[in-house]
Amino acid sequence: MFRFALSLLFTFALLDGVISEWKQVTKREQLWRYNLGGTEGDGSGIVLGSKYIVMISNYDWMIKANGNIGIVQAPPQLQPMNLFQPIFMEDGTIALMTWKNLYISRQLDGQIRADRLSIGSWEKFIIKINDNEDRIAIKSNAFGTYFTGHVESHVTAFADAIGSDEQLRGWKTGNWSTFDYWQLISSYDNTGSSGLGTMSFSRTIGLSKSKTETYMENISDTLTAGFNFADVFTASVSSTTGYTWGTATAETFKEETTLTISTTVPPGKYVKLYQAFGKYGPFTVKVNHYKSVELDNNNQESFVITRYG
Repeated sequence: MFRFALSLLFTFALLDGVISEWKQVTKREQLWRYNLGGTEGDGSGIVLGSKYIVMISNYDWMIKANGNIGIVQAPPQLQPMNLFQPIFMEDGTIALMTWKNLYISRQLDGQIRADRLSIGSWEKFIIKINDNEDRIAIKSNAFGTYFTGHVESHVTAFADAIGSDEQLRGWKTGNWSTFDYWQLISSYDNTGSSGLGTMSFSRTIGLSKSKTETYMENISDTLTAGFNFADVFTASVSSTTGYTWGTATAETFKEETTLTISTTVPPGKYVKLYQAFGKYGPFTVKVNHYKSVELDNNNQESFVITRYG
């Protein structure tokens, strides 16, 4: 009997449209895992140019606007039609605008269209998000049903409750705080010599991306999508290197370029060379900001901050 009562309560919770761990999205910051420009989990890093969100279905496909056909699922390759702008309405609902400035609507038959010129009752939705802020469900405010991503790739809005196919995840996984640090890139031991030594190293400036479960295929995709790394680092970086991110050149936020540089090392010195790296989720930014640390034969340390090229 106790088991049956628990089951019945759970069923009622589902029929009410959401289980207890889900809550309504009321501000853009809650969508930080979906947003092209957010940083911190609490949303404090939302930056300029971050109006679009990207959504991924239960079948690992991206949600895409497709005109009068509505929205469908497509292979994970970021394109303008995968971008949606949530419009927060005064009544607490949200409208979804496509990259063509058209609105998503739920039709009487449960189908979805992406070709509306203005916002009416059918174009208003409620977005629910789980406690971890990594899954959302979109509910029609007029009809009370949820978007469902089907295995055949189309998306409808028939579901009365949130199941696995009604959940959409964001492309950001893990910790997306923004910080910088010193990275050792080269060293040269000249303590046993009475002459000058030569230390050669690779001067690499720009962006790289580690392997991750996110679906930004490469740096070019991310930049094309309007992701503004300069804004992210200028607005919210936690700096330990002393680098002033607001002075970074455009070269810094492009794909990596590498030059081979040589510098002299005085006799009797052991030199370690560090470069300032910035980190944002799976992305690393390498800047033209270096710290050269010298150790002499008495193990006395001195350092100088410099740049190369």
